[in-house]
Amino acid sequence: MESNTLIDTGILAAIRLEMDIGTLIILTKAIRGEGTSYYYVPENVDAIPNKDIVQALRKACRELNINCVKGDIFTTDAIHKETRKLVEALKSRNIIGIDTETTIIFTIRNVPQN
Repeated sequence: MESNTLIDTGILAAIRLEMDIGTLIILTKAIRGEGTSYYYVPENVDAIPNKDIVQALRKACRELNINCVKGDIFTTDAIHKETRKLVEALKSRNIIGIDTETTIIFTIRNVPQN
């Protein structure tokens, strides 16, 4: 079976206090703070979603009158090891949350197919 579109759903630790539990978040970038993605693409390759999918999700939210937040997150492979200093640094970069898987999902889409 072949697919050309993947929409991942998951959870993250929000670091923006104004977001309620259950807020729909449309990701625009995932900062690579884990180790796995570096095996697939060079360090200078950003982990970003497909722009057409992001636009379609935003349009659907508007049309369905669903409140959503658009933004960047930080991915780590060391769950619950974030320091206050790291969280404050991420907030200063307008990062909205932290998770453990998004960068690898976004990165895999950039790996050349053999």
